[in-house]
Amino acid sequence: MDPEVLQKVRSARLRHYRTNSNYNKLPKIFSEVEFCYELIRKNRKWSMIDTTNKSIEETAREIIHTVFGRDMEL
Repeated sequence: MDPEVLQKVRSARLRHYRTNSNYNKLPKIFSEVEFCYELIRKNRKWSMIDTTNKSIEETAREIIHTVFGRDMEL
């Protein structure tokens, strides 16, 4: 997911739960995203799916298509 979009999602969560945390700070998010990219670089057989602006249903459909090579009805 795009880091700036993820920051907005996380900020909304924090407001909803009325808590403070570094969970929504961009440096932390960039670090997490870079960690994911590093995992993918080390595991070349893994697929990466961009979840930016996608519903959970769209993401699930893309995962199923990537894993099984076809669309499945959800």
